[in-house]
Amino acid sequence: MRKTEEKIEDRIEDTAERVSEERNDDLTPIFKDREEDKVVEEKITPKQRFFNAVDKLGNLVVLNLLFTLTCIPVVTIGASIVALLTMTNRLMNNSQTYIVREYFDVFKKNFKKATILWILQLVAAGLIYYQMYRYADPATSDTSPLKYIIPLECLIFTIGVPLQLPLVARYENTIINYIINSFVFALYNFFTLLSMVSPIFVVILLYIAFPNAYVYTWYLWFLVLTSLLFYYYSYILKRMYAKIEAQMENADSEAEDDEDEAESDDDTESTDDEDDKTKDGKKDE
Repeated sequence: MRKTEEKIEDRIEDTAERVSEERNDDLTPIFKDREEDKVVEEKITPKQRFFNAVDKLGNLVVLNLLFTLTCIPVVTIGASIVALLTMTNRLMNNSQTYIVREYFDVFKKNFKKATILWILQLVAAGLIYYQMYRYADPATSDTSPLKYIIPLECLIFTIGVPLQLPLVARYENTIINYIINSFVFALYNFFTLLSMVSPIFVVILLYIAFPNAYVYTWYLWFLVLTSLLFYYYSYILKRMYAKIEAQMENADSEAEDDEDEAESDDDTESTDDEDDKTKDGKKDE
């Protein structure tokens, strides 16, 4: 009887261990960090990678069409940029997404802030263009010193504007802080800014040098090229986001350490006061 009971207990323990192992395997996240991403990518066969790439390309085409549709009112371009950048970031991280529904959710959520920033950018660009037309035109006889400030204004616009909407796509903040942080992050991450701006200038120069290229490729920007460009932006911005969030975590940990030190100092002061009171009481006795 004892032997049979021991065998039954051993079987119960074996089955319990198997069940716990299976539960742990099911609960492990697929995309927890970069190391696990590499492990998962190594297990994917070349055939699966091909179909994943085709599926991702199809999602980029859908996003490009949604972006084109939501940019028609012009005023909504800011919210459309935020939505497209958010969705391409999710595609790059291989997260499961419902393209149409999530695109419009992000569009609605960030509409107010993105639209305000977009209107401010249009106003600033319009003022710079007016000054260039008014003072930089050699045909005009106006020799105002303001024309010498135009290059500085263009430089400030190039540095401060590109990162505003990407920050809206990632963080919650006020309009003023978005503008200030875009300048600060652009200066501290100048390579990221240069990597974002350079493709646009290259495309413009190519279209100027080869005007016929625009005739044959303009429709591709409405089909897939815009979403591919934003997918490239998401890849570049990922490093900048990692730096910012690491600095935020370090600042939070330092603040917590300072609070703990302050609490410990208060505790020591309170204990010292109690000790002094007890000594004074003994002296009085």
